[in-house]
Amino acid sequence: MFKYVACPNEAACEGKNIYPKYNGEEIVRIVDKYNNQMVMNDVCSYIIHSPSEMKEKDRLLMKIDKIENAEVYVAKGKGYRWINHLDRLASNG
Repeated sequence: MFKYVACPNEAACEGKNIYPKYNGEEIVRIVDKYNNQMVMNDVCSYIIHSPSEMKEKDRLLMKIDKIENAEVYVAKGKGYRWINHLDRLASNG
């Protein structure tokens, strides 16, 4: 599932990090916007961060709506942590 965390066409996806507001304000992403040339099998991925105001018994509800010509995969976890000792294996390209 985590292979989808990579976003090869991030400009078309409006950025990978989403920070919802605690008040429930709707967040909209208009993918591609007809100017970044998404092609067949392109991937958009998003990391949805919990609002900092959330407390132990709060819940984060997510609704994905109005999807056309796409498949949606959702993965969740108790936390997300970058394992920096693997940085030495990363390289450009």
